Amino acid sequence: MKAQTALIGFVILASSSLCWAGSSNQTTGGQSLTREQVRAELEEARRQGLLMEGDVYPVEIPKTGRSKTRAEVLQELQEAREQGLLYLHEGEYPGKFQRDTGPGKTRAEVLRELEQARQDGTYVVNEP
Repeated sequence: MKAQTALIGFVILASSSLCWAGSSNQTTGGQSLTREQVRAELEEARRQGLLMEGDVYPVEIPKTGRSKTRAEVLQELQEAREQGLLYLHEGEYPGKFQRDTGPGKTRAEVLRELEQARQDGTYVVNEP
């Protein structure tokens, strides 16, 4: 009796899963495509650059117009050298600037500013 019940359950399960086997296009309302139609769509996607390969995201490269000649590039290089805009070492920023710190404050001036900030409530202490 147990074997017969198990067999009936298996048949019902198998038949219900077979009902769903070919219905993936029916849920979306689409038509199934022929092999040639799929190949044509694939070729069109390749031609348009819509296929991603691995981790590469399809990026549109903007048109830059006319490229520069070697003479123009060398002229720009010379101008950059004259203006001091080239990196001399890895850590140097082009057009290095010096910070204008201005005249320093005395300890008494700093303490006065601190006391004033405490009195008017602008001095904030962040305690952990």
